[in-house]
Amino acid sequence: MTFSTILKTIEREYSFSCCYIADNLSVPDEVVESWEEGTSLPTEEEAVKFADIFALPRNIVLSTIRKDS
Repeated sequence: MTFSTILKTIEREYSFSCCYIADNLSVPDEVVESWEEGTSLPTEEEAVKFADIFALPRNIVLSTIRKDS
């Protein structure tokens, strides 16, 4: 599983927009869009914050960015 897949699943399952996620992570919308497209990955700090905000296991989210990089 990739970070992009996790992100898209969260958006779809909870009807969250890219803007909503960006606002919660305090990053520009374009950054989240690049994560969706798989053209970039969050930093470890951003990934941890994402996991915490959306109640996901940190180790799983972190493993996706380490594996994908």
